[in-house]
Amino acid sequence: IELWGDELVDLTNERQGRVSALRSLAEDIKARNSVGKLNKFAMDDAAIAAAKAGKAELARLELLQKATSKLEGVCGFLREAVVCFGEGFPVCDDALALRTEILAALTAPDIDTTVVSDLTARGEDLRKQFVTAAGSYYRHTFLDAAGDKRKQQLLDSDDWASLGKLASIALLQGGQFSSLRADLVEIKTLMQVDDVALRKSVKVEMHIPGPVAGPSAEARLEQIQVRAGEMLSTWHETLHDNLSDPELAEQIGLLAASQRTMIEGFRETGVLPAPLTDECVSAVDQVFRRFEIRTIDSRQLLSHLFPGDAAAAPEELRERFDRYVSEATADAALDRVRVILATEDDE
Repeated sequence: IELWGDELVDLTNERQGRVSALRSLAEDIKARNSVGKLNKFAMDDAAIAAAKAGKAELARLELLQKATSKLEGVCGFLREAVVCFGEGFPVCDDALALRTEILAALTAPDIDTTVVSDLTARGEDLRKQFVTAAGSYYRHTFLDAAGDKRKQQLLDSDDWASLGKLASIALLQGGQFSSLRADLVEIKTLMQVDDVALRKSVKVEMHIPGPVAGPSAEARLEQIQVRAGEMLSTWHETLHDNLSDPELAEQIGLLAASQRTMIEGFRETGVLPAPLTDECVSAVDQVFRRFEIRTIDSRQLLSHLFPGDAAAAPEELRERFDRYVSEATADAALDRVRVILATEDDE
């Protein structure tokens, strides 16, 4: 018979010997099924004493089984809870102390049913404390349904999307948003905490409770919302301040017309388009990465297109032009290179 990981029956051979003595006596009497046989019944004092000891042993074993059945439910719960919360947690210390008392009571020569009832009641009181502690842990560590809704609203917001796009700009510290996003991912959701279910097991799904520590999930979510707002504001200011630098005017002038219009609008108002587009982010990033300028001499271009001033078919001109541009922009990132045509007036 086991309880809380311990075997409750020791000295097994001796106990079996006492029960066997009782069984032998019972079998001997049962076999004497006539008056004559009963008259011949004879047993010395030692055998009778051994049989009495066997009867007492059997009675104790039955009582032990009843006591174990009464205690095994709460003991199984407490055993799991102690493993989850860990030694050193106040309720765990009380539970381990109770375990010592339970084992002592059930391995005593005489099992006191009153003591067993008291131990069971104390175990149930500890169960309540563990249920309260587990509920507090889950409500502290996880978002509930309302909190999860706020988290999803943040993920779906224009501000969050803007941060994700702006993080790709070389000038900004995109790693800050990666860290913020990782912090948000770490905040998990537990839609409902059922205290009735916790009375059976302090575990919820695959989650294991423990002592409450650090800021709650709600507080962490609120802090992330604040950090996101501050980060977006700071990045807007950083972009506006840097794009207003006169030295970048030439770079901005190299953008496509639609991109140049967006950048000029931001320089004047300090407000980025909403919702923020990939085109706008790409334009800003190109300005800060600075374009690589490749100059094509107009005379060389004409010479390449019309070698020897000979006539050419349209398809030949397209092939020559593409080849010439490819050679002129070799070893340059196509999204960062801009070609300027140099004429005689430039000399």
